[in-house]
Amino acid sequence: MGSGALMAMNRDMRKQSFSDLEIDPRILADVPAGNNGQLAVVTDQVGMRLYVRIGGTLVPAIDASSSPGVALLDGKAGGQILHGGTAASENLVLRSTFHSTKGYIDLQDRVTNSLGILNLGTAATSSQGYGVGSVLLGGNLEVKGQGAINTVIATTQIRLRTHCDLTFGNNEYVRFWDWSTTEQFGLALHAEFGNALIIHQDQARALKDYDHAPTTDPTIFIHSALNPDTNNTRWGSFSHSGTSSLAGAFTLTTGSGVIVVGRTVTPPVNFDSTNDVVVGGSLYVSGDRYGFRCGGNVQSDLAVIGSIVGINAFATSVGSITAYGGLQASEDNGLHLYVKSYEGVANNNVILVNSLNMYKNHGHNTSSIDPTFFCHSSVDPTVVNTRWGSFSHSGTSGAAGSFDIRSGSGPIILGTTTTPPSGFADTGDVATGGDWYVAGSYALGKRSIFVPSSVNSVAASSGITSSMLDKTLIKIQGDGGAVDITANPQIVDGVDGQVIILKGDHNTNTVQIDDGDGVALNNGTAFVMGKGDVLKLYYDGTDDIWYEISRSKNS
Repeated sequence: MGSGALMAMNRDMRKQSFSDLEIDPRILADVPAGNNGQLAVVTDQVGMRLYVRIGGTLVPAIDASSSPGVALLDGKAGGQILHGGTAASENLVLRSTFHSTKGYIDLQDRVTNSLGILNLGTAATSSQGYGVGSVLLGGNLEVKGQGAINTVIATTQIRLRTHCDLTFGNNEYVRFWDWSTTEQFGLALHAEFGNALIIHQDQARALKDYDHAPTTDPTIFIHSALNPDTNNTRWGSFSHSGTSSLAGAFTLTTGSGVIVVGRTVTPPVNFDSTNDVVVGGSLYVSGDRYGFRCGGNVQSDLAVIGSIVGINAFATSVGSITAYGGLQASEDNGLHLYVKSYEGVANNNVILVNSLNMYKNHGHNTSSIDPTFFCHSSVDPTVVNTRWGSFSHSGTSGAAGSFDIRSGSGPIILGTTTTPPSGFADTGDVATGGDWYVAGSYALGKRSIFVPSSVNSVAASSGITSSMLDKTLIKIQGDGGAVDITANPQIVDGVDGQVIILKGDHNTNTVQIDDGDGVALNNGTAFVMGKGDVLKLYYDGTDDIWYEISRSKNS
């Protein structure tokens, strides 16, 4: 039917009370006169409408205010429900206008000209006491496009009650939760996310691959502003690896570069590798120890840039004294190990001990005048605390002082390890396992003792050999009988300035040394050495000759 067309229905309707309704006069002009109660269907730009003629006037045929199942746009007493269909999966579609330029579908509840609460989904009651202008969502919310919250009101808030899931893709979710009874707020990651939360610069990079493999424990990755397509190693992460049976560790890791703690600082050379740790400020350790482990199959070095301070406490007979010191690097003087007074007390002792003994009393409670380094053996000091050596320097501004090397028990051995003979193994004795060269003068406050060799058998053809010259006091006898040395030289070359003492040890197996063949004897007189005879010789390296100093015929 065209606009204004009329279909008359010859059916009388029971007269009802209707409100007046204005109709376009152009439409009424096209409606022919009819009987009271006659139905008419009018089609205009609004649609098809059913009217009944009452005394020459068209009024609505149905009173929507009282008819059940009929919607009334102006409202109905007791409220009303609008259904889109009756069959399964039918829809209710609301459009703002037929016009191509669409407006808004504005869902509002008008209460005394103020906006009330709009309830979507299952009926819900505001736990926050929200009123006019509020929207309550009683069910789940799925957003397939983009969503935004945009307002100029400074107090805008998003409140999550108990917990809230943000679901992505195939049921992977991020859950925000709070638990008022324990005053906690949490962020939970679904396992499908690989336990990783990645923080990056902007939305445009949200779909890029940041190349993080799934982690065992929840891990936060923070990326720099660099595009990951350019370099995806510019990140830092932190996580905790604890389990029900293992304490684990809180770990900070970086994909490239160092980990800087404190203020920003440029690390020095050899300390700028990935995952090196740089402390930009001072480092204070409140625990009772700190340590460095350097080793493995490759050589490792411990270097200290700036100052590291270690504090330990130990008990003395007069109470508790704190030893305070540390390591200090110097550009021109190397690395400093220092001890320092603390609260007016300066012990000045540095003690090197086995790790099993590091909290035990090593008996150095008496303060040293000068910084003194003690090196202890691995023996438990609570059993024996004298197994130590020390060194220090006693010089002052007015006196040169001395560099002192001391032992708590046993001798001081210089050079190759050796077992000193009886009488030379007392505390403070000095023994050397190698040669000893004195460039200056030396003085003996007590006796000078030459440790004699064992008895050496001398053959005529070999004479006095180099192995015999290892001792100063050399015991000799003829090899199998009396021997007149025929070897040239009779005594092998010694060290320029070396002195030896030959002592005969057999009355029958004598040894004869002649003048000549490397030996210069007093008045050119040969010497036959029996038991107890002594010949003292000095070697001149320039002349390549052993010169007689003295002889003693005692046999």
